[in-house]
Amino acid sequence: MAKVTEGKHLPLKKKVKEAVLVPMTKLAWKKIKSGIDEQKPYSKEIDSLVIISPHAADPMASKGDEAMLVGVVKKLKALNPKLEITVAVAEEYKNDKISPLGVKIKPFWSYPFDLKSVFKECLKYDACFCIGADVMDGHYTSIKSLRTWMLADLIARTGRPTTIGGFSWNQSPTKPVVDFVKDSLTPKLNVFLRDDVSHSRFVSISNHPAKVVADNAFLLQPSAEKGIEEVLNWVTKQRNDGRDIVAFNVHPMLVPDRNPQAISELVNACVNSAKKLIEDQGASILLIPHDYRDGVGDLEMLAQVEAGISNKEYVFNFTDMASAAQLKELAKSVDLVITARMHLSIGALGTGTPILCITYQGKFQGLMNHFSLSHDVLITPDEARDVAKFEEFCLAGFAQKAELRAQVEKELPTVKEKSLLNLRAMLPAVDM
Repeated sequence: MAKVTEGKHLPLKKKVKEAVLVPMTKLAWKKIKSGIDEQKPYSKEIDSLVIISPHAADPMASKGDEAMLVGVVKKLKALNPKLEITVAVAEEYKNDKISPLGVKIKPFWSYPFDLKSVFKECLKYDACFCIGADVMDGHYTSIKSLRTWMLADLIARTGRPTTIGGFSWNQSPTKPVVDFVKDSLTPKLNVFLRDDVSHSRFVSISNHPAKVVADNAFLLQPSAEKGIEEVLNWVTKQRNDGRDIVAFNVHPMLVPDRNPQAISELVNACVNSAKKLIEDQGASILLIPHDYRDGVGDLEMLAQVEAGISNKEYVFNFTDMASAAQLKELAKSVDLVITARMHLSIGALGTGTPILCITYQGKFQGLMNHFSLSHDVLITPDEARDVAKFEEFCLAGFAQKAELRAQVEKELPTVKEKSLLNLRAMLPAVDM
């Protein structure tokens, strides 16, 4: 059973904010719910869809967010070109990267948040798809989670096809979120967990008939579009020289308090393992970022890893800004990916490339289960900081990469089908 947290990890300011806003939001939900005639059928065909992102201020803030949104939008448009898709954004959303996908954006996710007004806007559409990601269990904030849960619940009660798709549920969901999902959700709402571990945690505290699918990002297609030619040419040259390619990815969020010593230890462990792969295994190292944001992104730590490796001719540190689809193409081009990013893991697995993962929030175990992979391919951040342990972990995975690839490729078609299930309710009349 999932362990419920009381929010003790939150700073005092956030605790006070939640203490005020959680009851207010729930009161608004109850009031709106009382005015919905749940017996009235909604029989209109699905011509329009609104997508609710985990981050309305920038729905493509991270490469993981981008992979999920782009994957969902492009698949929906491929299956039903006539479907009109709108993405809800916050009023402060700038530097629009969404409209080029052929969808509309509408800034109605305003602050201070008004559940009633957002609900009314969503009723202008025939269906609603919420990209659940990793924000539904309250880990980052109960308020954000509850706003999505309550909005989706209300829309579903009107009879409109409504889905919260492909989300994870960690081992310690927050009490306000647990209290709501326990028995408040309408069974009309499609609740789709992205792995069996998340699903078992969720159903242990909720009586809702939730289902297991796979992450939305498995829908994203890799792309070799302009911008990654240099690195792909480097990969080709290394292969022509008889060398295998191992991609590395590491980031500061593996150290929650950003302790400089712990970060240094993690970098040193990566440097040591990269050197061993180069010198003892004849491999070449591609350093791939999957988050470019200041403070939480990958570039700084990967630069430190590069600086620690003397055999520069066998290292390529890819620092250019690239799309999630391009990064998936890079993951496709290598023999093994050693990563600490969930969606780089999905990008690699989605192209058949085996992975080794530095885990966090207990989110990777279920992903491995999709592919019937041993949890020996997982290591905790604390274990990864141990130079000897991490070296053994990386070398063992490298030695097994052919067997791991065969297992991934065997299960991949089934996993892609599970990912497609996220969209089933949005496209009832389409042959998927």
